[in-house]
Amino acid sequence: MITPDTFFAKYDQKFVDFDGNAKYWCVDLYRQFVKECFNFPQSPIVAGAKDIWTTYLTEYFDKIDNSPTNCPIKGDILVWGSGLSVDGHVAICKDGDPNQFTSMDQNWPVGSPCHFVPHNYNNVLGWLRVKT
Repeated sequence: MITPDTFFAKYDQKFVDFDGNAKYWCVDLYRQFVKECFNFPQSPIVAGAKDIWTTYLTEYFDKIDNSPTNCPIKGDILVWGSGLSVDGHVAICKDGDPNQFTSMDQNWPVGSPCHFVPHNYNNVLGWLRVKT
């Protein structure tokens, strides 16, 4: 297993194709992160990234709803809903505060490799945090 910082350094400006379908989706980044940093089983296949919010493995992660009084921490998995796009989005938190956060994203904008992106909380459903 590796740390989130090691994962970030390894994949920054690279494409991740977890399932071998030659499509560099945000979900590929999420699955690679879960495998390399935690060695957890993979959650079920999803139609869109937003579906991770309801199909994540509850025995490994706590679900934290987006609210004005909390913020994600390094390694949290952020999930956007369909207010963003029909499929939503998923990314890995680098750092954050109650007003904004930076995450490692793939396919944001469409077709881009893994890189760090500053975000506000618009359309973010919340984040998954490893159970302690």
